[in-house]
Amino acid sequence: MSVEEHFTETHPARIQVALTNTLETPVSLSSGITPPFTSYLSGSQSDENRLVLVPDVSEDESPLDWIGEPDPIPTSTENGCWNVAQDVEIEDIGLVIELDQGETSSQQYDVYGYQNDSCPSSGAYQFEDTMKIYNGQPSNDTPEYEVALGFTVTLDEDQSLSVEKEDPTVKTTKD
Repeated sequence: MSVEEHFTETHPARIQVALTNTLETPVSLSSGITPPFTSYLSGSQSDENRLVLVPDVSEDESPLDWIGEPDPIPTSTENGCWNVAQDVEIEDIGLVIELDQGETSSQQYDVYGYQNDSCPSSGAYQFEDTMKIYNGQPSNDTPEYEVALGFTVTLDEDQSLSVEKEDPTVKTTKD
């Protein structure tokens, strides 16, 4: 988990999320189409003061469907801010990937304010995701575990940001 770029006049902020298999056996992850993290809106009671993560994938592969405009991702700042004004629907398309021992799945995400009238407020923005994980290939006989992943993006008053991961939680869902 790292900050790749901070907000500037020429590009939005960018973070990288990575998940490494530290077990001694291969595992299969059942998640969305941009593993390892497929939850794109920060948690909030309303759409005010949220961030949206836009995965660095082609438009054809993107799980984000923007309502109202075919291309709502800004190519420059508006009033000094990188914001997406359109509503988004997130496709729940599943994908299973296998990670061998020591192998890492990683993805870069551009960070934008989501439906903000001004630059996103300084503060902590929580992101949470849940996926299924299996030892080896998924089958009816394979134990299934649910893994909760999360991290916090903290935005400072100068619009610089930091990322802090949370410890994942794992629970058995099927024996």
